[in-house]
Amino acid sequence: MLLIILSSLLWANEPKKKTTRRDVYKNRDHMRPKAIKKGEMLYRDLCWQCHGKQGMGDGPLSKALTSVPPPLAGMSSKKYSKMISIVQVGKGPMPAYAELIDKHDSKKILQWLSTLDSTTGEPKKASK
Repeated sequence: MLLIILSSLLWANEPKKKTTRRDVYKNRDHMRPKAIKKGEMLYRDLCWQCHGKQGMGDGPLSKALTSVPPPLAGMSSKKYSKMISIVQVGKGPMPAYAELIDKHDSKKILQWLSTLDSTTGEPKKASK
């Protein structure tokens, strides 16, 4: 009994770790389905006309462009930083979207694209 009391006193007096912004963002997995759904909605509003309904670069406006939009389905998270910049400031025939969506919403679009199979554009099957 004495051991329990001593250990609880020591634990209570232990300095608490300050929660950082990084800790908060690292532990937001519970919000990911909402972010992905919003990313899909934003994609359907802003991107599909050129990049195609499933991110394969085959949208109806792609035929009128001088360069074919790249397929985006299966987007790797390693490319997020570069792609967010392109979405925000534009590149080549792609216009800038910074006035319409912020960097966080740009990332949500990329997160949704990462849920698609890179060869078919279909949603990836859940692994067992």
